[in-house]
Amino acid sequence: MHAAFRADARAIEAAHKRFAKALATVSYSSGQREAFRDFLTCAACSLRQATNRAIGRFDQEIEDQYEAIRRRYRPEQFEAFPVMFAAVVDGLMEPNDFLGRAYMNLEMKNRDAGQFFTPFEVAAAVSAMQLPSDPRAFIESCGGVIRLNEPSCGSGVFVLAFAHLLKANGIDPRCHMHATMVDIDMTCCLMAYIQTTLLGIPATIVHGNSLSLETFWAADNLHAVMLAACGRLKPREPSERQEGAGKRQPDESGEKGRTDGDGAASPARAAE
Repeated sequence: MHAAFRADARAIEAAHKRFAKALATVSYSSGQREAFRDFLTCAACSLRQATNRAIGRFDQEIEDQYEAIRRRYRPEQFEAFPVMFAAVVDGLMEPNDFLGRAYMNLEMKNRDAGQFFTPFEVAAAVSAMQLPSDPRAFIESCGGVIRLNEPSCGSGVFVLAFAHLLKANGIDPRCHMHATMVDIDMTCCLMAYIQTTLLGIPATIVHGNSLSLETFWAADNLHAVMLAACGRLKPREPSERQEGAGKRQPDESGEKGRTDGDGAASPARAAE
């Protein structure tokens, strides 16, 4: 494997064990899949609200969503959520797809949808083959920001691997890349949002259908907002927005999706 992707397997395993142990303390009453989804939702809500606060905004709907989940658990149960979040942070200190692997290890994949998450090692190999021999020159030819479009992102493994490779070449993903990541499974969108945010990867996460071009929910992470704020990404034109943006459709948990703002997938330009 490329030297950029060498990781401390023991550190990752230890983080996975802490995550699984904490999840087990809350899943006995609500079920493992629901507890995992609730954790992802709360973690994403926290990160999204932090992004809002960074630009002087506050979204009461995000706050209400977080509180609705918190009230479903006893205080001693909900204490497991920050433990799981800490395990994710620790696990991502090494190059890997922490949440994607946890999702597969705990056998929560959607078999009916044919879900299978690409191992990080495979994504790393593909990324190494795709990156040009002179990545800096290539990025400059793209206007200083390389744009990725992932139409079926899962937990974001290919974007994570590509960002790790940029870092290994001395290129800061926060300043020189943006990923538009789409998935029809809201659980995948939440995993992708959390991991790209924690790893400093500018990304727009879209819960939508890449075939019909429908968008049910979308959000920019903190790094995409900052990239746009400093003028490195231009606002999208109306013609560039996905058709169906702003439509609401129940996701697999029965909850209604929502679209931020006016329904645009992002203030950033779509991947070219």
